Amino acid sequence: MTANDEQENLSSAYGGDDVIKSTLGDVLESREKSLYWLQQQTGIAYTTLFRLRHGQASSVSFDVMNKICRALTCQPGELFTFQDEETKHQDAKPRRTSSGSGKTKHEAKARAAAITG
Repeated sequence: MTANDEQENLSSAYGGDDVIKSTLGDVLESREKSLYWLQQQTGIAYTTLFRLRHGQASSVSFDVMNKICRALTCQPGELFTFQDEETKHQDAKPRRTSSGSGKTKHEAKARAAAITG
């Protein structure tokens, strides 16, 4: 079971298809830090950090966010991603048309529809 599978299972148990996902685990891993280290640096309860890392938290205070960001020297946007059903299955970067126009396929189709319609 991957970390994403685990988070989805836990998320389902705690309220369903959340669109805001915590990436705290990824940030900690990239910095080679543990939840225990983060707890020691911030004074935040280990259970709070565990719930946040595993997608079980239903909210997060600015105070908690501030402490985490200071300890990890990161921005709040690095700790969360927004993912709805539409974006869940798309690539991270929009696909460009083969014409080299720099427009996404969606933009190109909308423009063509506007011209012909």
